[in-house]
Amino acid sequence: MIFVLGNLEGSEAEAANSIYKLIVESWPWIENNPKSEIYIIAGVKCHGQQIRDLDLVIQGFLIKN
Repeated sequence: MIFVLGNLEGSEAEAANSIYKLIVESWPWIENNPKSEIYIIAGVKCHGQQIRDLDLVIQGFLIKN
C-alpha cells in the first residue's frame, strides 16, 4: 500500500504524486499489498535543525507475497 501524506498542494505534492506513479509502474504489486507500506510525505518541517525544510521524505517496508 502507498500513502501520500503532508502538504497535498503545490510542487511538493506534484512531486509526491509523480513518485507514487513511478513506484506503481516499477512494483505494481505494492499498491494493494497489505504487508508492504510506502509513505511519501511532502513538505516535511524539521524544527530545531539547521536544515528545516525537506521537500519529500520516503519511507518503506516491502514484503512481497
